[in-house]
Amino acid sequence: MRRKTSNATAHNDEFSDSDAETLSCLEAVFQTITASVMLRLRFLTVALLTPFVAHAQSSRWVPMNDTTQKPALWLDSKTIVREPSGYRAWVKRSGDSDTTALGKRYTVALTHYIVNCKTKQYGFLGTTYLDSQGNVVNTWTNSQNIYSLQDPIPESVGEYVVSSVCIMAPIVVSDSVP
Repeated sequence: MRRKTSNATAHNDEFSDSDAETLSCLEAVFQTITASVMLRLRFLTVALLTPFVAHAQSSRWVPMNDTTQKPALWLDSKTIVREPSGYRAWVKRSGDSDTTALGKRYTVALTHYIVNCKTKQYGFLGTTYLDSQGNVVNTWTNSQNIYSLQDPIPESVGEYVVSSVCIMAPIVVSDSVP
């Protein structure tokens, strides 16, 4: 990029400070957009390949991350429900080590979320903890259905939940009223 000068024959091959700042800002925006697109593409790729990949989970549970990593996360595609405040969805989490709920060991946590795709926020509706035999170890329910939506921490389970629900919900939820 060349900067124009008042002398038509003089050229300067160096960037001005404002050009360098603009370029730096553009690079930062590009990196942010690229990271967001890559996260969506990764989930979409996994979601599209899931029917063709043999895995131990039933087909209703769509992987939200590389399930060889811990914790492994799955979205229940059969129970996503549209509400005025967003979508309700269940997420299965397993593979954590040394996990207890009120002093009892569990291997799987099934968490019920509410996700607002417009604001990219989520809230908790409840969690059920299961042992290795599938028995309920503990349950927490938001009995009064009072929850506050919060922003997910970057690169957290919450961010995976928001991204996954907002990508999957329009595909599996019918907008028709029964």
